[in-house]
Amino acid sequence: MTSLGDRLDAIHLRVRVPGTDIEAELRDRTDVVISFGDGGYLWLSERDLERYMASLARLLYTAWVRAYRDALPEAFRSAMDDPPDEQEQDFLAARAELREHGASKDGRITISAVDMHDITVRITPGTLQALSEREFVADTREAVTALLADRRAKVRELKMRYFG
Repeated sequence: MTSLGDRLDAIHLRVRVPGTDIEAELRDRTDVVISFGDGGYLWLSERDLERYMASLARLLYTAWVRAYRDALPEAFRSAMDDPPDEQEQDFLAARAELREHGASKDGRITISAVDMHDITVRITPGTLQALSEREFVADTREAVTALLADRRAKVRELKMRYFG
């Protein structure tokens, strides 16, 4: 029998921004790779790419939540459907206010969210001229990794506060 961790690590997701060739692929829970299709990166502006990246993030997070829930044993899924007690309600309310942030090491790409919703991507002007597609993808991966690490740390702290 596989562990929950093994099932979560095995989740492999791919999402695409509707009407484009821009895709994101998720493996091993946090490894995200962006692709643009043939030559798509060359024709984008920073503002368009900010919207596309935020859309990809929302699509990927939604797909992750579904896949995560499907990976849980039935007993956990049933328990999740039970109404939360007061302590759980307080935890969920505090988590809904979490502000997560991640940035590439060079600061060109930043991602912020509130409880992984209201996702905003900012790309410093001139980035697309300065970075190749491969470099942009690497910077995006750094920002995503930092965002997810920030979220994990903040959720862990909340769990300690509410559940000891």
